[in-house]
Amino acid sequence: MPAQLLSTASLLGLERLYEAAGLDPAAAYDERAGQAPWAEHSARWVAQAAAGIAMVVCSASCMLDPEGVIIDGSCSRALLDQLMAAVAGALDGYDWEGVQRPAVHSGAIGPDARALGGALLPLYANFAPDRELFLKLEA
Repeated sequence: MPAQLLSTASLLGLERLYEAAGLDPAAAYDERAGQAPWAEHSARWVAQAAAGIAMVVCSASCMLDPEGVIIDGSCSRALLDQLMAAVAGALDGYDWEGVQRPAVHSGAIGPDARALGGALLPLYANFAPDRELFLKLEA
């Protein structure tokens, strides 16, 4: 199994870990992820995913200065809570001098987030204020 799949925060990496161990990969999306025999693989994935997420949060904060970051997914809330705790610990390992550390929040939408975000795009495109109108400079 390629190391890059295991080092991502994608649930696909967790599924692959389960498959390699001969376990049902669908457990990545339900409460079984925290139970034996899946729990040991879940813990390994959480540690790897948290390290990757923390690196992205720190890098993005250096460029964009976000107020907050929301982490959500199709996984169980218990697995998301483990991931949130691990991300907080991983973020503590970075030097935040000169950079505002964003607040990291757990999302509440879960598996419907992608569909809801996509549904909002046409509304935003048609009804959001035109930024060019506010940023127009007079010569």
